[in-house]
Amino acid sequence: MARTVLAVQDIIRDGLTVSYVAGDAANDHSFDNEDGNVFLHVIKGATGSVVVTIANPSVVDGEDMPDKVVTVLVDTEQMIGPFPKTLYEQLDADSGVERSILVDIDIDTNVTIAAVRLPDPSYQSS
Repeated sequence: MARTVLAVQDIIRDGLTVSYVAGDAANDHSFDNEDGNVFLHVIKGATGSVVVTIANPSVVDGEDMPDKVVTVLVDTEQMIGPFPKTLYEQLDADSGVERSILVDIDIDTNVTIAAVRLPDPSYQSS
């Protein structure tokens, strides 16, 4: 099945009420990293921790670069990112978005996730 695509939500001066989706360990997630200012917000509720893996398709001097792996402990949350475009962006074959960040999680019990962007500060408040 296709990855669950996270809608990127812009932080605005008037405030943002973030919309979260349930973690999907069977299909995993992706989001559009158009400007490189997107963060992943992962919340882990009761029972256990979740391992979040951000795929890194980069090759430097013929060596594959390691994926970014973050463990979010029980009853905590983590802001992960931003993700440099030249290192992390790749094609999400499911959605067809060429500048995607691919996110894998090992479990989805009590996991919620969102992608939020900090726009250029010159943007207009809405």
